Amino acid sequence: DWRMRTTRAHGTMRIYTVAGLSARNGDLWKPNALVYVHDPYSGLDQDMLIGAVTYVDDEGGYKTRISVVPPDTYDLTGDNDRVKKGTRRSGLINGKAG
Repeated sequence: DWRMRTTRAHGTMRIYTVAGLSARNGDLWKPNALVYVHDPYSGLDQDMLIGAVTYVDDEGGYKTRISVVPPDTYDLTGDNDRVKKGTRRSGLINGKAG
């Protein structure tokens, strides 16, 4: 099951570049946090799990590259510890895949 989920994650992973280093709530973007992704181009309108974060400083200012995967990608125990509806999210990603 784990192999199936991680293989699927590589096929469904999306990378977004957002301005700044933190989410709307002021917290830094961090791996293993849930974010809501609204991306009509990719057909995403759901909670996703941040798999990796890269902070970038260039002439345009600070940016963050965020890699997101389906929430069950690294689920090793099954349905028992899935995030329940209404759980606090760390931010919102709204845009196009980078």
